[in-house]
Amino acid sequence: MAKPAVNRAAAKRAQITKAAREVFLERGYAATSMDAVTALAGVSKQTIYSYFPSKGELFADFLDGELGHLRVDVGAPAPITSMAQLRATLLAVATALVRRFMRNDTINLLRVVLGDAYRVPEVRDAVRDVIPNQLFGLVEAILGAAAAEGVVEPPQPGLTARMFIGPVVSFVILDGLLVDGPPRLPDAHALGYVVDAFLATLAPAGDRP
Repeated sequence: MAKPAVNRAAAKRAQITKAAREVFLERGYAATSMDAVTALAGVSKQTIYSYFPSKGELFADFLDGELGHLRVDVGAPAPITSMAQLRATLLAVATALVRRFMRNDTINLLRVVLGDAYRVPEVRDAVRDVIPNQLFGLVEAILGAAAAEGVVEPPQPGLTARMFIGPVVSFVILDGLLVDGPPRLPDAHALGYVVDAFLATLAPAGDRP
């Protein structure tokens, strides 16, 4: 009898997070209220606060979900047994990241969030917690899979992940956040070049001096 209750709880949570996503994307963090999310979700205040005690926690869940979609876009982790396979996987990550974060609605949200991050501690904390866990964590897992098969030996996986994410995110910033008009997505050649330049910094296992 416990399973239906679990399913109902999951459905209710999904109902709330769907409404929160819509309101955050439309209004940004500062202008979003728990009352607005409650009204759109069609739940009571008691219900929404039982799942998310604060707007900051609701926003962190929203941000985690947005970044978590990258793992869905890229697919389930698989053994990486060659540099060609590693390249294809990293290219898939780069492509998924720019496609997801250079949409008009996401760019508008990022502009608001980055402005709020300087003034609102819960926004700053959410960004600092979620981005390392999701973006860097995804790349670290990929590099770890390649290292397990002896393809590469990243000496410091955390820093190595930053080396990859940084250039990819530069497209989001320079060609999305800072342009007047629609985001200008990089083409496959540009992303491929970034991936190849990154891979050139990783000596294959056994090739280090």
